[in-house]
Amino acid sequence: NEPNIKAICDKLLPNNVINKFERDSITHRMLARADMARNLVDTVICKGNNASTLMIEALKQVDQYLYNEIERNLALGNHTGVQAGAQGAPGAPPSKAK
Repeated sequence: NEPNIKAICDKLLPNNVINKFERDSITHRMLARADMARNLVDTVICKGNNASTLMIEALKQVDQYLYNEIERNLALGNHTGVQAGAQGAPGAPPSKAK
Protein backbone atom coordinates (compact mmCIF):
# COMPACT_ATOMS: atom_id res chain seq x y z
CA ASN A 1 0.00 0.00 0.00
CA GLU A 2 1.01 3.63 -0.39
CA PRO A 3 2.13 4.21 3.24
CA ASN A 4 4.38 1.14 3.04
CA ILE A 5 5.94 2.30 -0.24
CA LYS A 6 6.65 5.67 1.36
CA ALA A 7 8.08 3.97 4.47
CA ILE A 8 10.41 1.85 2.33
CA CYS A 9 11.55 4.98 0.48
CA ASP A 10 12.16 6.69 3.81
CA LYS A 11 14.38 3.77 4.88
CA LEU A 12 16.33 3.83 1.61
CA LEU A 13 16.92 7.60 1.59
CA PRO A 14 19.42 7.80 4.50
CA ASN A 15 21.35 4.84 3.03
CA ASN A 16 21.76 6.79 -0.24
CA VAL A 17 19.97 4.09 -2.20
CA ILE A 18 17.60 6.75 -3.52
CA ASN A 19 17.76 10.53 -3.39
CA LYS A 20 14.99 13.00 -2.54
CA PHE A 21 14.12 13.57 -6.18
CA GLU A 22 13.73 9.82 -6.76
CA ARG A 23 11.66 9.45 -3.60
CA ASP A 24 9.35 12.26 -4.68
CA SER A 25 9.08 10.79 -8.18
CA ILE A 26 8.28 7.32 -6.82
CA THR A 27 5.65 8.56 -4.35
CA HIS A 28 4.01 11.15 -6.61
CA ARG A 29 0.34 11.52 -5.63
CA MET A 30 -0.90 11.15 -9.20
CA LEU A 31 0.53 7.63 -9.55
CA ALA A 32 -1.47 4.51 -8.87
CA ARG A 33 -0.15 2.31 -6.07
CA ALA A 34 1.07 -0.34 -8.53
CA ASP A 35 2.97 2.33 -10.47
CA MET A 36 4.60 3.56 -7.26
CA ALA A 37 5.74 0.04 -6.41
CA ARG A 38 6.96 -0.55 -9.96
CA ASN A 39 8.90 2.73 -9.99
CA LEU A 40 10.49 1.87 -6.64
CA VAL A 41 11.63 -1.56 -7.81
CA ASP A 42 12.81 -0.27 -11.20
CA THR A 43 14.77 2.56 -9.59
CA VAL A 44 16.49 0.31 -7.05
CA ILE A 45 17.21 -2.66 -9.31
CA CYS A 46 19.28 -0.57 -11.73
CA LYS A 47 21.50 0.45 -8.77
CA GLY A 48 22.79 -3.07 -8.19
CA ASN A 49 22.68 -5.94 -5.73
CA ASN A 50 23.55 -3.96 -2.60
CA ALA A 51 20.73 -1.47 -3.23
CA SER A 52 18.32 -4.33 -3.94
CA THR A 53 19.34 -6.07 -0.72
CA LEU A 54 18.69 -2.88 1.25
CA MET A 55 15.25 -2.56 -0.37
CA ILE A 56 14.42 -6.16 0.54
CA GLU A 57 15.50 -5.53 4.13
CA ALA A 58 13.35 -2.39 4.22
CA LEU A 59 10.39 -4.40 2.90
CA LYS A 60 10.97 -6.99 5.62
CA GLN A 61 10.85 -4.26 8.28
CA VAL A 62 7.83 -2.46 6.83
CA ASP A 63 5.63 -5.36 5.66
CA GLN A 64 6.63 -8.73 7.13
CA TYR A 65 3.58 -10.46 5.63
CA LEU A 66 4.38 -9.41 2.04
CA TYR A 67 8.04 -10.25 2.57
CA ASN A 68 7.07 -13.76 3.77
CA GLU A 69 4.73 -14.25 0.78
CA ILE A 70 7.49 -13.31 -1.66
CA GLU A 71 9.95 -15.62 0.09
CA ARG A 72 7.41 -18.46 0.02
CA ASN A 73 6.73 -17.97 -3.70
CA LEU A 74 10.44 -17.85 -4.48
CA ALA A 75 11.03 -21.04 -2.50
CA LEU A 76 8.29 -22.73 -4.53
CA GLY A 77 9.85 -21.51 -7.75
CA ASN A 78 6.67 -19.56 -8.43
CA HIS A 79 7.93 -16.22 -9.74
CA THR A 80 4.65 -15.14 -11.32
CA GLY A 81 2.63 -14.79 -8.13
CA VAL A 82 0.18 -17.40 -9.48
CA GLN A 83 -0.37 -20.43 -7.31
CA ALA A 84 1.50 -23.44 -8.63
CA GLY A 85 -0.84 -25.82 -10.41
CA ALA A 86 -3.51 -23.20 -10.97
CA GLN A 87 -5.19 -23.53 -14.35
CA GLY A 88 -3.31 -21.47 -16.90
CA ALA A 89 -0.23 -21.15 -14.69
CA PRO A 90 3.10 -21.96 -16.30
CA GLY A 91 3.90 -25.63 -15.76
CA ALA A 92 0.32 -26.46 -14.80
CA PRO A 93 -1.14 -29.60 -16.34
CA PRO A 94 -3.61 -28.92 -19.14
CA SER A 95 -7.24 -28.89 -18.09
CA LYS A 96 -9.32 -31.89 -19.10
CA ALA A 97 -12.25 -31.17 -21.40
CA LYS A 98 -15.58 -32.58 -20.24
